[in-house]
Amino acid sequence: MTATMTRRTAPYADNGGSATIDRLISMCHLTDSASVPGRWGETIISARDAVRMGACIANGSAAGDTWTPWVLDMMRQVRGVGDFGIREALPMGRSQIAIKNGWLLRDEDNEWHTNCLAISDTWVLSVLQRYPSQGSYDMDFQHTADVCRNMASQVLKTAVG
Repeated sequence: MTATMTRRTAPYADNGGSATIDRLISMCHLTDSASVPGRWGETIISARDAVRMGACIANGSAAGDTWTPWVLDMMRQVRGVGDFGIREALPMGRSQIAIKNGWLLRDEDNEWHTNCLAISDTWVLSVLQRYPSQGSYDMDFQHTADVCRNMASQVLKTAVG
């Protein structure tokens, strides 16, 4: 196990592993999701359940009254490499939108498994993707950012228009 793998999986293991995901599924009434024992990176979730999860975070069900403001504040403060996608398509202030983006190149299929989640005061939007690597991290990463941003733009046009 590499240092990177240890850092990534330690919070998962420290908080109960797949039992944590099972609690989230139950608490947030997710219907299209499943944990894979001991394998956080193989958790199954649909875009519909990702939106449900975001709503569960936003309404306080996931973290409770004490921790929800902190969780949302941390998600609003995302900057740097993790700050891409949905927020870029929004006309409102970026600091108002809580986000969580994820990306993982899976060795077994050489495909990127990526997700973008955004939470505002009135809506939640999620974009999940899976696509083959083109062999360039920069190109692949830009593809994820572009798809998330473009999908958010299309949803906004439909919602407003």
